[in-house]
Amino acid sequence: MNIFYSPFDRAFTVGNQLLNNPKQKKVGLLIIVSINTGLRISDILGLKWKDVQNDFIRLWEKKTGKFREIRINDNIKNAIKIIDGKNNREDFIFTSQKRTVFSRQHINRLLKQVFAQEARKHNISSH
Repeated sequence: MNIFYSPFDRAFTVGNQLLNNPKQKKVGLLIIVSINTGLRISDILGLKWKDVQNDFIRLWEKKTGKFREIRINDNIKNAIKIIDGKNNREDFIFTSQKRTVFSRQHINRLLKQVFAQEARKHNISSH
């Protein structure tokens, strides 16, 4: 039986699987936030824990300079519960084990690895 998954469903499934992998939790959260908010990668990588509170993500978009307030849906809430522990509210969310913010290039490499099946046919990137 061949089951067709939409790109959203596939990304959501992969994101949730990564949330259960201790070394790739943040990549899973990044995928979940990306597909549920439509934010640009530069805005996502700039998020701090203090920007995500009271069911909203609040940020100034880098490209447009506009302030945005995005309601967090249950998909994002559930993913954040898995990640958010004893984090300093001033810390960036998407950091490596060395506590440096992921670069756009590193995220693109990770996405190509995670979505290897799709990468054979399509150009996979954070854009």
